[in-house]
Amino acid sequence: MTIETTELSCAKCYIIFYVTRAHRNRLQNSKETFFCPSGHMQTFTGETEEQKITRITRENNTSILMLSKKLEAERKLTRKLRKEIKK
Repeated sequence: MTIETTELSCAKCYIIFYVTRAHRNRLQNSKETFFCPSGHMQTFTGETEEQKITRITRENNTSILMLSKKLEAERKLTRKLRKEIKK
């Protein structure tokens, strides 16, 4: 059985320590307080990778939708102008 670990470092004393990947994910998702080996309190405050991916995907989808609408409006205007030029 292989246990995957991940590296963490203390924000106060900069000691490097390791926890299992599953434990890190749980701490990051729960925002639960934990301690470095020297006893300094730690907390994950930012987005998880999953939250970051979800946010970026949502932002990109919104941008794509807006650009698609703008492109369609430009195409419509182009068709209208071409008709006027042909007259």
